[in-house]
Amino acid sequence: MFLLFCLAILTGAANPIQTAANSKLRFQLGSPFLASLINCSVGVSCLILANLIQGKFSLPQDVFSSTPLWAWSGGLMGVFILVIAIVLMNYLGGLKTVLITMTGMILTGIVLDHFAL
Repeated sequence: MFLLFCLAILTGAANPIQTAANSKLRFQLGSPFLASLINCSVGVSCLILANLIQGKFSLPQDVFSSTPLWAWSGGLMGVFILVIAIVLMNYLGGLKTVLITMTGMILTGIVLDHFAL
């Protein structure tokens, strides 16, 4: 359990660092969408490699028919989160961006847990 808490803290620490890096990339490229595309492309490359190393690179046959439509929206939400964080970082700075987005995460987590969603 201690290791999981440490991983959660490390993940939290990575969030503002990632946003700062993406914000710098946005400044260099002149577009939050292009910076996000590069970010996601690097992420996809890492995930392909991880799946190849794990040896699991195929989907179950019924994955498309058995998975609810809303479950596929994670990628779209990920892009939304990434682009908005890049834009907010330039206007609000690192601390405010992280605190405000964390407030949204906490409130949403409370609602999801309360209603067992």
